Amino acid sequence: MIVPLILTLTVLLVPGSIIIFQKKFAEELSVLEKIPLAVAVSLTYWIVGFWWLSITPVSLTIFIAATLGLTLGASVYLWRGQYPASQRNKHALLHNAAILLFIGALLTPQLYLISQQITPGGKDMSMHTYIAALIANTDGFPRTFIPILPVNDFGLYPFGFSTIIAAMTLFNTLPVYTNALILSGVAHFLFDFSLYVILRSRFPFFISAVTSVIVAWTSTNPHLFIAWGANPSVLSLTLLFFAVAIFLHNKGKYPLLIALVVYASLLTNYMFVITAIYLCIPLTLLIFPAGRRIQTLIAPYARSIIIATMTVFPFIIKILRSGWKLPDATRQYIQTLHWEETSAWTGTFSWKGLTEISGIISALTDTQLLLLFTAAGILLFRSHRKLIFFFLYITGIVYFFTINARHWWLPLSSILYPYRTSLILLIPIAWSVALLLYETRKYSRALYLTSIALMLLVFIPRLHVTQFLAEAKNNEGVSITSMKALSWLAAHTNVHDVIWNRYDDAGLWIPAVIFRPITLYHTNPVDMARLRAARHRYPSYAFRNEAPTPGVTIQEDVAVSIPEAISWKFDVVYDDGVSVIYKITR
Repeated sequence: MIVPLILTLTVLLVPGSIIIFQKKFAEELSVLEKIPLAVAVSLTYWIVGFWWLSITPVSLTIFIAATLGLTLGASVYLWRGQYPASQRNKHALLHNAAILLFIGALLTPQLYLISQQITPGGKDMSMHTYIAALIANTDGFPRTFIPILPVNDFGLYPFGFSTIIAAMTLFNTLPVYTNALILSGVAHFLFDFSLYVILRSRFPFFISAVTSVIVAWTSTNPHLFIAWGANPSVLSLTLLFFAVAIFLHNKGKYPLLIALVVYASLLTNYMFVITAIYLCIPLTLLIFPAGRRIQTLIAPYARSIIIATMTVFPFIIKILRSGWKLPDATRQYIQTLHWEETSAWTGTFSWKGLTEISGIISALTDTQLLLLFTAAGILLFRSHRKLIFFFLYITGIVYFFTINARHWWLPLSSILYPYRTSLILLIPIAWSVALLLYETRKYSRALYLTSIALMLLVFIPRLHVTQFLAEAKNNEGVSITSMKALSWLAAHTNVHDVIWNRYDDAGLWIPAVIFRPITLYHTNPVDMARLRAARHRYPSYAFRNEAPTPGVTIQEDVAVSIPEAISWKFDVVYDDGVSVIYKITR
């Protein structure tokens, strides 16, 4: 297991490790603090770079190997003289020890969860994993979902998360579902650290560490996403947060890298970058009302933005050629989801309506966190008026996004899920709390220590770590018993055999685990309509991993979705008391 672990870390650190050796990059951060940032840069590279395989004959394996070789050479060259021995003093050693303990604390719940599961929790991850399996089996950019899915096109859905899983699978030789589990843990760890590294651009280690843990682990989301599988959303949000951190630490330098990280976020999940754009447009118009001023603001970054856009040229061409538009049925399905997410709001614009919307946002984040955010804003208003107004603006935009979910006034509203867009608030919440502690420390050390103690006393019982772990474990897709059944299926079927499955058991994971097509998939809004319109395929086997309804035969169960099955013959070919596999004769 040691060798696969080393190979996994290699993929996660290459080529982002180059920034570790850049002393002038984020100078406030130590080498250890730059390591998770380097992982984010590596993920950016794999996500953006993979799209070029769609227009070149290069395989993913060759792409990985070439990257590793070039990075090794560049790292050796850049390492020379970057960190002299004079920096390795007693104070630096203590600081690094504290950082190691902090990183270990953030990693502990994710490592525990990885050790307890076979596949990630949640139905969504079955889809992200079978996309990764398709990429790995193709060893490059797939042209179609066939044979795993009866959809002829590939690439309209943002599959950055699946790309990294596939790259890890080809390099470390672990099963694709194991790499999906590992990357899920990495994404949630990086989210915690992204809040920390944003705060470290302004605040000392202890304040940044305490605040980031309290905000990240008290907020209901995004860590609860791990229970139902929206881990790519967590990674997308995290990459956007890292882009903010790079900007803050380097005072606007490295615009090309920032733009690339933003594009990687977009290629992992569309909604957070679209949310950020909508947030920035009115702010830009408000602060820079004159066209000349806007031009002055953008001009220094224009070249970097153009170059970054060129790096995602294959993606842009794919979108433009597709002419993709959500069918009405899919739009209605998403709109229903948005209505359900905002059902606590009656739809009336009043003080009561404002309270109801506040309740929705509180449920998505945390009531106590929002109260602390409000208190910090009040206490800091006199000394940091402009900053508080800026945070009020962000809060107002989040409220607007929540209201928009019921009306769809904005273009691309189908992408702006309110329970995810509200997470943009976590940056102003964390910054306000850290700033309050920082100002309190300057005013009175006794008051500062008292404030820390009170915060820990209030929020430690509210940390949702055990809840996240329990719900993820309860939503695990494949158990040890069902894995044995799937292994039997893999040995006795081929990729052309379609397996009938249920949606709520391990059968949903058949494409991801053993690369076989099924009859009922978890899919995404982009491919949903195309999957429904695909030609019907009759199954050769049936897989059932939960107790049947009393009095209902397997023929009747399958006939719910395939009426002709009522006359088929089903022979039991595997039965371990939990999982049952039938051979179908038509």
